[in-house]
Amino acid sequence: MNTAYREAAARAGLLRSLAGAEYVAGESADPLLGTSRWLVEYADDRILDDPALLDAMLTELGAEHTVLLRTEGDRVLTGPWTRRLTYLRLDEEPTAGTSALHCGPEADGDGPLVAEWLARALLAGEATADPADVRAAVAAIRDAPDRRTLVVRRGTTTIGHATLLTDAYDEATGDDFVDLVDILVDSEPDRRDATAQLVAASWRVAAELGRPLVGNVVHHSGGQRVLDSLLRRGWTVCHTYWTTNSNGSTQVLRTTGPAASA
Repeated sequence: MNTAYREAAARAGLLRSLAGAEYVAGESADPLLGTSRWLVEYADDRILDDPALLDAMLTELGAEHTVLLRTEGDRVLTGPWTRRLTYLRLDEEPTAGTSALHCGPEADGDGPLVAEWLARALLAGEATADPADVRAAVAAIRDAPDRRTLVVRRGTTTIGHATLLTDAYDEATGDDFVDLVDILVDSEPDRRDATAQLVAASWRVAAELGRPLVGNVVHHSGGQRVLDSLLRRGWTVCHTYWTTNSNGSTQVLRTTGPAASA
């Protein structure tokens, strides 16, 4: 936890302490489900290493909300905790290979299709989300001033996209990065080649800005398989969000955000 983040958390009343070990927790709204949860963006290693302190943290937060807890690096939690979201970074330039596909910036006519793909990612695993909330979330991404969208085409047909936010900032660590918000290829025969093209192009965008490329895997069915595949291809884990009920009973949450095809 960087100093500026700790001071801001203390000013906001979010900094808490257990047996001399600090953690940062606040209520966070889920914009697609209209529910609240506890978001623990930082917990001291002494808490994470001690099951008794982890249980005490859950007891202190209370049982009225789900808890979402961030851990750094490749730390693995056990007990009632399950992975929800893993963030990874790609430091080395990937190999795009040779392909008949063309990868380049989004053109004027691609917007509606890209918006549809973003909505599909946001709805992954959650069919009950309010369509108006989904549209608002997609519009927020599309309207972001630092958004950059790359598309891949076979001939004149757009078959996939990668949408980036180039000015992303991690408050907990103080790091700037390029956020690979979503990557999706809507053509099964071309998926492998097209994904490789999009990842390589995204990495070059990040390299030109002097920032790491960070993507994520949502842990629903097949999430661990995708994570293992990415690790074999040179991605490394930055941090992970784990979920549980604050009363200790595991709950699997809605899956949103980037499709695991990243």
